[in-house]
Amino acid sequence: MKNNQALIDCLDLCADLFAFPEQNWCERYSKLGEFANGEFAEFFDENSNVKFKDLKVPNLDEIISDYINFFDLNSAKFGTSLMAGIWLDKKMFGKNHDEICKFYEICGYKVEKNCDHISNLIAFCAILVENGETHKFNEFCKFLSWIGDLRVNLENLPNLVYFEFILCFFEFLIANLKDKQ
Repeated sequence: MKNNQALIDCLDLCADLFAFPEQNWCERYSKLGEFANGEFAEFFDENSNVKFKDLKVPNLDEIISDYINFFDLNSAKFGTSLMAGIWLDKKMFGKNHDEICKFYEICGYKVEKNCDHISNLIAFCAILVENGETHKFNEFCKFLSWIGDLRVNLENLPNLVYFEFILCFFEFLIANLKDKQ
Protein backbone atom coordinates (compact mmCIF):
# COMPACT_ATOMS: atom_id res chain seq x y z
CA MET A 1 0.00 0.00 0.00
CA LYS A 2 1.26 3.43 -0.83
CA ASN A 3 -0.07 5.36 2.15
CA ASN A 4 -2.73 5.52 4.78
CA GLN A 5 -4.46 8.50 3.13
CA ALA A 6 -5.77 6.37 0.27
CA LEU A 7 -7.05 3.83 2.81
CA ILE A 8 -8.69 6.61 4.83
CA ASP A 9 -10.32 8.04 1.70
CA CYS A 10 -11.73 4.59 0.91
CA LEU A 11 -13.05 4.21 4.46
CA ASP A 12 -14.78 7.57 4.15
CA LEU A 13 -16.37 6.47 0.88
CA CYS A 14 -17.56 3.19 2.44
CA ALA A 15 -19.09 5.14 5.34
CA ASP A 16 -20.87 7.51 2.96
CA LEU A 17 -22.20 4.62 0.88
CA PHE A 18 -23.78 2.93 3.89
CA ALA A 19 -25.56 6.11 4.98
CA PHE A 20 -28.93 6.57 3.30
CA PRO A 21 -28.28 6.87 -0.48
CA GLU A 22 -28.28 10.48 -1.62
CA GLN A 23 -28.11 12.01 -5.07
CA ASN A 24 -24.34 11.50 -5.42
CA TRP A 25 -24.36 7.85 -4.26
CA CYS A 26 -23.56 6.42 -7.71
CA GLU A 27 -20.66 8.86 -8.16
CA ARG A 28 -19.20 7.90 -4.79
CA TYR A 29 -19.67 4.23 -5.57
CA SER A 30 -17.78 4.71 -8.86
CA LYS A 31 -15.02 6.51 -6.98
CA LEU A 32 -14.66 3.50 -4.67
CA GLY A 33 -14.53 1.32 -7.78
CA GLU A 34 -11.68 3.44 -9.14
CA PHE A 35 -9.70 2.56 -6.01
CA ALA A 36 -10.65 -1.12 -6.42
CA ASN A 37 -9.54 -1.17 -10.06
CA GLY A 38 -6.55 1.09 -9.50
CA GLU A 39 -4.18 1.20 -6.57
CA PHE A 40 -5.78 -1.75 -4.76
CA ALA A 41 -6.70 -3.99 -7.71
CA GLU A 42 -4.12 -6.69 -7.10
CA PHE A 43 -4.69 -6.86 -3.35
CA PHE A 44 -8.47 -6.59 -3.54
CA ASP A 45 -8.90 -9.12 -6.34
CA GLU A 46 -6.98 -11.73 -4.36
CA ASN A 47 -9.19 -11.26 -1.28
CA SER A 48 -12.71 -10.81 -2.63
CA ASN A 49 -15.27 -12.85 -4.51
CA VAL A 50 -16.99 -9.66 -5.69
CA LYS A 51 -15.15 -7.81 -8.46
CA PHE A 52 -16.05 -4.20 -9.14
CA LYS A 53 -15.38 -4.62 -12.85
CA ASP A 54 -18.10 -7.30 -13.01
CA LEU A 55 -20.79 -5.07 -11.51
CA LYS A 56 -23.15 -3.04 -13.69
CA VAL A 57 -23.57 0.69 -13.19
CA PRO A 58 -26.00 1.15 -10.29
CA ASN A 59 -29.34 2.87 -10.70
CA LEU A 60 -29.96 5.32 -7.85
CA ASP A 61 -33.72 4.70 -7.68
CA GLU A 62 -33.10 0.94 -7.38
CA ILE A 63 -30.39 1.51 -4.76
CA ILE A 64 -32.74 3.65 -2.66
CA SER A 65 -35.60 1.17 -3.02
CA ASP A 66 -33.37 -1.78 -2.07
CA TYR A 67 -31.81 0.14 0.82
CA ILE A 68 -35.25 0.88 2.28
CA ASN A 69 -36.58 -2.63 1.64
CA PHE A 70 -33.61 -4.65 2.90
CA PHE A 71 -31.96 -2.39 5.47
CA ASP A 72 -34.87 -0.41 6.93
CA LEU A 73 -38.17 -2.26 6.52
CA ASN A 74 -37.23 -5.93 6.34
CA SER A 75 -33.80 -6.18 7.95
CA ALA A 76 -35.00 -8.76 10.51
CA LYS A 77 -36.43 -10.97 7.76
CA PHE A 78 -33.28 -10.88 5.61
CA GLY A 79 -30.62 -10.55 8.32
CA THR A 80 -29.46 -7.25 6.86
CA SER A 81 -29.50 -4.85 9.80
CA LEU A 82 -26.88 -2.13 9.63
CA MET A 83 -26.88 -1.71 13.42
CA ALA A 84 -24.10 -3.38 15.42
CA GLY A 85 -26.36 -3.91 18.43
CA ILE A 86 -28.71 -6.13 16.43
CA TRP A 87 -25.83 -8.41 15.55
CA LEU A 88 -23.92 -8.30 18.83
CA ASP A 89 -26.79 -8.16 21.34
CA LYS A 90 -29.74 -9.30 19.20
CA LYS A 91 -31.54 -6.05 20.03
CA MET A 92 -31.38 -2.31 19.56
CA PHE A 93 -29.75 -0.19 22.26
CA GLY A 94 -28.19 -3.14 24.05
CA LYS A 95 -24.93 -3.50 25.94
CA ASN A 96 -22.71 -3.16 22.86
CA HIS A 97 -24.57 -0.05 21.68
CA ASP A 98 -23.81 1.56 25.04
CA GLU A 99 -20.17 0.43 24.88
CA ILE A 100 -19.78 1.89 21.39
CA CYS A 101 -21.28 5.22 22.49
CA LYS A 102 -19.01 5.23 25.53
CA PHE A 103 -15.98 4.48 23.34
CA TYR A 104 -16.75 7.54 21.18
CA GLU A 105 -17.03 9.70 24.29
CA ILE A 106 -13.78 8.37 25.81
CA CYS A 107 -12.05 9.29 22.55
CA GLY A 108 -13.50 12.81 22.81
CA TYR A 109 -16.15 12.58 20.12
CA LYS A 110 -19.80 13.54 20.25
CA VAL A 111 -22.13 10.55 20.33
CA GLU A 112 -24.45 10.33 17.36
CA LYS A 113 -28.05 9.17 17.62
CA ASN A 114 -27.21 5.91 15.84
CA CYS A 115 -23.68 5.46 17.10
CA ASP A 116 -23.73 1.75 16.18
CA HIS A 117 -24.93 2.24 12.58
CA ILE A 118 -22.38 0.83 10.17
CA SER A 119 -21.82 4.19 8.45
CA ASN A 120 -20.89 5.79 11.78
CA LEU A 121 -18.64 2.87 12.75
CA ILE A 122 -16.76 3.05 9.45
CA ALA A 123 -16.43 6.83 9.62
CA PHE A 124 -15.08 6.55 13.16
CA CYS A 125 -12.46 4.04 11.98
CA ALA A 126 -11.35 6.59 9.39
CA ILE A 127 -11.10 9.31 12.06
CA LEU A 128 -9.02 7.14 14.36
CA VAL A 129 -6.63 6.12 11.58
CA GLU A 130 -6.34 9.67 10.26
CA ASN A 131 -5.50 10.93 13.74
CA GLY A 132 -2.88 8.24 14.19
CA GLU A 133 -4.75 6.66 17.10
CA THR A 134 -3.56 3.16 16.30
CA HIS A 135 -4.25 1.61 19.69
CA LYS A 136 -7.79 3.01 19.79
CA PHE A 137 -8.41 1.88 16.21
CA ASN A 138 -7.32 -1.67 17.01
CA GLU A 139 -9.44 -1.69 20.16
CA PHE A 140 -12.45 -0.30 18.28
CA CYS A 141 -12.26 -3.10 15.71
CA LYS A 142 -13.81 -5.47 18.27
CA PHE A 143 -17.13 -3.76 17.50
CA LEU A 144 -16.82 -4.76 13.84
CA SER A 145 -16.87 -8.54 14.35
CA TRP A 146 -20.39 -8.83 12.90
CA ILE A 147 -19.53 -7.30 9.51
CA GLY A 148 -18.51 -10.68 8.05
CA ASP A 149 -21.87 -12.18 9.02
CA LEU A 150 -23.70 -9.31 7.34
CA ARG A 151 -21.57 -9.71 4.20
CA VAL A 152 -22.39 -13.45 4.08
CA ASN A 153 -26.11 -12.64 4.27
CA LEU A 154 -25.74 -10.12 1.44
CA GLU A 155 -24.15 -12.80 -0.76
CA ASN A 156 -27.56 -14.45 -1.00
CA LEU A 157 -29.38 -11.27 -2.03
CA PRO A 158 -28.61 -10.26 -5.64
CA ASN A 159 -30.22 -6.84 -5.15
CA LEU A 160 -27.54 -6.00 -2.59
CA VAL A 161 -24.44 -6.93 -4.59
CA TYR A 162 -23.25 -3.29 -4.50
CA PHE A 163 -23.40 -3.26 -0.73
CA GLU A 164 -21.69 -6.66 -0.60
CA PHE A 165 -18.85 -5.18 -2.66
CA ILE A 166 -18.59 -2.22 -0.27
CA LEU A 167 -18.41 -4.57 2.72
CA CYS A 168 -15.77 -6.71 1.01
CA PHE A 169 -13.73 -3.60 0.37
CA PHE A 170 -14.24 -2.43 3.95
CA GLU A 171 -13.03 -5.76 5.35
CA PHE A 172 -10.04 -5.56 3.02
CA LEU A 173 -9.25 -2.03 4.22
CA ILE A 174 -9.51 -2.95 7.90
CA ALA A 175 -7.24 -5.97 7.42
CA ASN A 176 -4.66 -3.81 5.65
CA LEU A 177 -4.83 -1.06 8.23
CA LYS A 178 -4.31 -3.59 11.01
CA ASP A 179 -1.34 -5.04 9.11
CA LYS A 180 0.21 -1.59 8.72
CA GLN A 181 0.02 -0.86 12.44
